[in-house]
Amino acid sequence: MRVLGPQGGFALLTMGSMAFSTPSPLGELGIDMATMYPIELVPLPQADGFCQWTFFCPSSAPVDFAFALQAAMLSPTGVLSASTPSPLVPAWDKTRIP
Repeated sequence: MRVLGPQGGFALLTMGSMAFSTPSPLGELGIDMATMYPIELVPLPQADGFCQWTFFCPSSAPVDFAFALQAAMLSPTGVLSASTPSPLVPAWDKTRIP
């Protein structure tokens, strides 16, 4: 997941079941709020506010189920916003060789 946010701000990386994009005061939300869970709070110190996060999909993840990754960002001035949702769909059972 890549996040581009305000320099000196923070991004709360989240994951959950993918939902239809819903407008909100923060921007478009693409995660079902009932299934959303925080993954990590990361600073955005670079000049362009860039952050990259990598993870390994667990073998227990359901196949052909749509997840979404999205970040909630906080600027140094206190403004909240949301990143564009990123879909994640495991394509095969990781316990079997494709």
